[in-house]
Amino acid sequence: MKDFEGWHGRNDYDSCIWMTFHTDLPTKYLQHFPIIKWEENMIRFRSNVTSSLTNGEQVISGTITIQAEASKPYALYKKKAAPNPIANWGEGTPVKDPGFNNGNLKYWNVKGSGVAVVRNKYGQYEVVIHGVEPVTISQTVPGLKPGKYYASVYVSTEAGRKATLGVNNYGGPEVTNYANSSLWKNLHRNFQI
Repeated sequence: MKDFEGWHGRNDYDSCIWMTFHTDLPTKYLQHFPIIKWEENMIRFRSNVTSSLTNGEQVISGTITIQAEASKPYALYKKKAAPNPIANWGEGTPVKDPGFNNGNLKYWNVKGSGVAVVRNKYGQYEVVIHGVEPVTISQTVPGLKPGKYYASVYVSTEAGRKATLGVNNYGGPEVTNYANSSLWKNLHRNFQI
């Protein structure tokens, strides 16, 4: 089983995507058709669908042939498809791109230098701050109605470098929480408007 951000430390996003498109989706597609005949290197399904092993690779029958790159997902449509919508990371929440999934800091205000959004070895985006100079990354969150709120962020910081989560300009005193010399820590603060 492949998953990410799940239990048992399975957090390899790229491996999850590979498994989804290389194994899970083709398997689910084939499960739609009843098996007619099962041979050593080929399975025949209803609706003239076959799955066979050719040089150790699975081949699924069909009438369309495309020149495709390995491990890259494709979608086939009966008619011209609408263009893919641009992802709106954070949709339905007041925070824009809260996980930096755009791969940049477009929606974030940055004060300081040495800040970059990078993909880590698990295929996840994260903010990395190089150097020792203070850096602030912030976002104004409009439209909050009176009530109780919870702000949180996971941080990893080296000894001597302080990471602070703060909320200000909301009608109350600034509230903060910090970590220093932390492998990974969930910083959080409750506040009320």
